[in-house]
Amino acid sequence: MKNSSITALIAWQWSIYGNSHQDRRNLLIHVVAVPLFAGGVLAALIGLFGLAWHVLVLGLAGMALGFALQGIGHRYERQAPPAFTSRGQFVIRLFIEQFVVFPRFVLSGECLRRLRHPKTGDAI
Repeated sequence: MKNSSITALIAWQWSIYGNSHQDRRNLLIHVVAVPLFAGGVLAALIGLFGLAWHVLVLGLAGMALGFALQGIGHRYERQAPPAFTSRGQFVIRLFIEQFVVFPRFVLSGECLRRLRHPKTGDAI
């Protein structure tokens, strides 16, 4: 994928991100699950390149758990994220969300603002 395509995908994902990240429960789950996924990626890479298979397995488990938790969180949203069009797009969008879009969402203050004033009127 070309750099401009990735840049365009990041811009697109950022532009729609808030639509499916409004429910306070989903946001709280993401605050835990995204770092869990990212830590799992790091552990998996360390395990793979360090030939420490137990670390690799723990990393893959962290990735799977982080991803599963985010799926659970999205069930609380009124609007689901757009469907994936291919396996490749799934992988690219997943990693862009974990390492670019969600951190930007947190650092911009948007996540905190939505936690304080959710648009969906959820109960938490």
